[in-house]
Amino acid sequence: MHPTARRLAAGSLAAVAVLAAGPLATAGAKGGVPKVRPALPQVPQVPQVPQVPQVPQAPQAPRLKIIVPLNTCAGVTKGKVSYEQNALGNFVTAEVNGARPGTALVVVVNGGLIGPMVADATGTARQVFTLATPLVTPIVSAQIVGANTLAATLC
Repeated sequence: MHPTARRLAAGSLAAVAVLAAGPLATAGAKGGVPKVRPALPQVPQVPQVPQVPQVPQAPQAPRLKIIVPLNTCAGVTKGKVSYEQNALGNFVTAEVNGARPGTALVVVVNGGLIGPMVADATGTARQVFTLATPLVTPIVSAQIVGANTLAATLC
């Protein structure tokens, strides 16, 4: 065999030996010591606290909202009565615009007195009334009545 061919064969065998030996042999051949990472201590896991089951929520009470626009029956008074029934209770909201300032007004729904309110300096009044019992629906009549003031479903 030719001397150059022997050198190539010897070099190839050395390269194969290095590849076969892996990084440990390479590090040792370079004069270094392979780096070994110290093992981290195992920390025991904290046991999880069991979840408390959630209390099911009560079903929502049905919500009812009725808005009744009121016609102008005397003067330029405009009004509106709304009735709302929900989980918090039963409410009637009465609003009137164009009443004489300072006028005492009375709200009547389905022939039953709901309550009083007073128009402010601009002739506007808004009052929310809380009812102990639900109104009978449908609302067939609603009125906001005062001196020279009448706003109602039917005039």
